[in-house]
Amino acid sequence: MAIDPVQITEMFLTNLQSTFESLSYLVGGVFGVYVIMGVMSWWKNRQLMLVLTDIKSELVKLNKKRK
Repeated sequence: MAIDPVQITEMFLTNLQSTFESLSYLVGGVFGVYVIMGVMSWWKNRQLMLVLTDIKSELVKLNKKRK
């Protein structure tokens, strides 16, 4: 009996969706604002880490050229 990844993903997404619906009913319309703000914060931090990683790699390259 093989495990189907598609079925597992669908079950997970269904459970996740029902959890978000329950939370949104519990908290109200403000919940959506918090979710959007959380996603925006995560995206901003991700972009910042990518820039810092690029800067670090450039500094390593410059230090190697200098030696």
